[in-house]
Amino acid sequence: MNQRIASKEIEVKPTDVIVSATDPRGMLTYANDCFVAISGYTRKELIGQPHNILRNPEMPKAIFKYLWSQILDGKSLYAFVKNKTKQGDYYWVKAYVVPVKKNGIIEKFVSYRQPLNNYAKAVLTELYASLVEYEKTHSPEASLEYFVNYLAERNLTYNDFIDRLTEQKELTNLEAMQVDYNKFYNEHIIYKSHIEHKIALGEQNFEVEDSCSCNFGKWIDSVKHESYTKHASWTKMLKTHNRYHDLLNEYVSKNEQGAKDSEVEVVLQELDENTKQIFASLQDTIDHCD
Repeated sequence: MNQRIASKEIEVKPTDVIVSATDPRGMLTYANDCFVAISGYTRKELIGQPHNILRNPEMPKAIFKYLWSQILDGKSLYAFVKNKTKQGDYYWVKAYVVPVKKNGIIEKFVSYRQPLNNYAKAVLTELYASLVEYEKTHSPEASLEYFVNYLAERNLTYNDFIDRLTEQKELTNLEAMQVDYNKFYNEHIIYKSHIEHKIALGEQNFEVEDSCSCNFGKWIDSVKHESYTKHASWTKMLKTHNRYHDLLNEYVSKNEQGAKDSEVEVVLQELDENTKQIFASLQDTIDHCD
């Protein structure tokens, strides 16, 4: 009894640059040696054929629908693609597709493809499987909307999505992806300005919020059981945030004691640097949480 041999992954090496060109209908007009070697086809078998001769059934229609909508509009873009070889094996690439115009009319599309990192492959394997399954009962348009919603849940644009996977940054922990660290960063900048304003007006004997009572501190307590808080950068962020409030108190105290302007300025400069460090650590937590 014959058994189907499972397809295997063909490695695209860091030195490999796969290049092809198609006419505006998607028919192959050029394939470089690397493209030919990895695809398993001869150049004669490729030229004149639709580029989707390489389409892997595990690729969602939605991704190609988005890609074509962009390049037909004259835009260049990146896309992550799982292709199929002539032998039925597969290979992952990060493709950069460029429309080439002549007299304002698209003459051809040129695609440059390079290897994809393992983190991106793992995320995309799961995401694309979900989209392919969804497309069994929904239209390509509905599938594209599904993908758009996936990005929206993570506060990502399509380009953000490409960049994060390229840089191997977290994409699957939805709770981490939904952290609005910009809001918290701005709140800290505003609160520091608020304290400075009080001092400029000559106010005294006012209390400075501690690290637990500010909005950020309350949020920290509310998420302390989330998985992303186990990352080393989270602990660093907590320590730096405590230091932020210590520095605010030091700033108020020095003003009340009539310290020299140069001494006060040193504290303010450390406060500014400290604030950046708080949210650099939080960003690292979100980007690389386990």
